[in-house]
Amino acid sequence: MAAAATGLLLLTTARCTGGDATAAAEPTGGPTSTTADPSAPTRTSTPPPSPADPVSIPALMERKHTGSNLRLGYTEDVIGAVLALRSSTRAEIDGDRIGLLGRSMGGGVAYNTLVVAPGLVDAAVVFAPVSSRPAENVDRFRRSDGDPLVAEIEAAHGTPEENPAFWQEVSPITYADRLSEPLLIHHGTADDTCPITWSRQTMAAFKAAGKDVQLKEYEGEGHAFGPQWPASMETTMDFFAQHLR
Repeated sequence: MAAAATGLLLLTTARCTGGDATAAAEPTGGPTSTTADPSAPTRTSTPPPSPADPVSIPALMERKHTGSNLRLGYTEDVIGAVLALRSSTRAEIDGDRIGLLGRSMGGGVAYNTLVVAPGLVDAAVVFAPVSSRPAENVDRFRRSDGDPLVAEIEAAHGTPEENPAFWQEVSPITYADRLSEPLLIHHGTADDTCPITWSRQTMAAFKAAGKDVQLKEYEGEGHAFGPQWPASMETTMDFFAQHLR
């Protein structure tokens, strides 16, 4: 089974004067799109439970995360990087307009960042992301390969059946109501590394929470994309041009 690699990119806009950027037309003949209705009512963000389990999304919210084999620490790294950009005094960095892009496992890190720190970035895009439920990622990428870390994780926290509360608290989708930024998800229908079902389920959860989320499906594209990569990047740039104003 192929492992999901990490890919993360922070986008900043150059400072400039002049008119607002406008979104270009979406390429025709490419992906299909499903969009959550942004006019739907948004529920109040769920406050983190107190005290939080030190290995959990709420612990990240409270800055009390103690480290784990579930890679939650990457979220802290992204938050730190964005704060550094926001506070930068470099003339070419506009710290008021920052976008986040994540691919594969980096898409999962992006999900975490968005729910842990709403308002930190201005918009986000993910390509072929892992599941927003870490238990599914453990099953697909670690358990199937006989990774000894699975036994270590379950010895510490239990299986999803034994300790469902823990696995819910490490899942960003549990906190879908905390999302405050526009989110664009790209996923190929032939992805055999990260099944498109994961993105469809994540989209449905964000939609149920009334969030501004789009899922664009690319017929026949695999995990790394191919013929439709240029179209997906055009759509990504249009999305950021619209939201990083």
